Amino acid sequence: MSTASSDPRIARKTGEGYDKPNADQELPIDINYQKLPEWLVSRQKLPADWHKRLEAIKSKISEAEKELPPGLLSQLPGPADAPVDYFRALQIRDKLAESGERTLFGGLSGQAGIWDKIVKAYENGGVFVGEAAQTMIQNVDYEIPYLRKQMAKCNQQMADADRRHAEYSRSAVTCANNYKKECEKLGISGAGPAGLSGSSSSSDLLRALAPDVVASTDAGDVGHMLACVEALLAALNDEKLRQLLMISSSSRYMERLQGSLQRKAGQEARMLAAAAETQARKQESRATLVGLQPKLAEIVAETRSVKKAVEASLAKQFAGRRVNVLGEINNALTAAS
Repeated sequence: MSTASSDPRIARKTGEGYDKPNADQELPIDINYQKLPEWLVSRQKLPADWHKRLEAIKSKISEAEKELPPGLLSQLPGPADAPVDYFRALQIRDKLAESGERTLFGGLSGQAGIWDKIVKAYENGGVFVGEAAQTMIQNVDYEIPYLRKQMAKCNQQMADADRRHAEYSRSAVTCANNYKKECEKLGISGAGPAGLSGSSSSSDLLRALAPDVVASTDAGDVGHMLACVEALLAALNDEKLRQLLMISSSSRYMERLQGSLQRKAGQEARMLAAAAETQARKQESRATLVGLQPKLAEIVAETRSVKKAVEASLAKQFAGRRVNVLGEINNALTAAS
């Protein structure tokens, strides 16, 4: 009887499957970005005093920046006022090295030499990885959410502005129609309420709008006619005539009526002005949004670049095993894209 090990159908290569002695060493290493610094310290891949070392490096950077040639930072990728971290220090060192002096043994000297020492201080003990972890945490937990919240606020403000603009525009039409109706009730032009107090007297308006039997009579005789002429009773039911009688007999009523018309005449203009103001606010929100978009893109690009560099650096420290920085960082980068 043949044994299972001699069966060609289940033959395996050395190290394949559960017989592979180093299977665990080939599995990827997954690390949450928020736990990265303490995870590295616990595995002695990052000095416990890396914060203190980083502060010393930052102090050297502050001094070295004062001696940089004018305009050098503007020649580097990214904003000229970007804070100097390990990756920025690399750029500065390499730029200075292009035209920098060399020692007898080929090493960098002068400004390039100073920045080369800064870069090596970062790399000593992997301090730059701790700084990079700080950058990822700051960007993912604070900078990116803040910018996205501000952009969402701008979009909401623009939507609100459009809604209010439509409301004010509809109100302006309503106000214009109401004013027109009031003018028609009084039999005056909609060009303005001056017809009540301008060159036309109340007697003129009475003659123009009252029935013929009244138009031929002075306003002062109307009261007597009402008591004597029964035919005028029907005319008294006319709203225009009642308005004109009130105007001719009461200056206070005429002033109130004039004020009411003036207010109604101005309501349309106020609604149109408010509508225009909403569009101005919308343009301000749009301008803010346009300014935030490149900032978000810049921070996302920086975070993605730092994440990739950290994963590559750690892979070297762990004998080539693939390292994945996981957590909310991936959701943030995907959403921003």
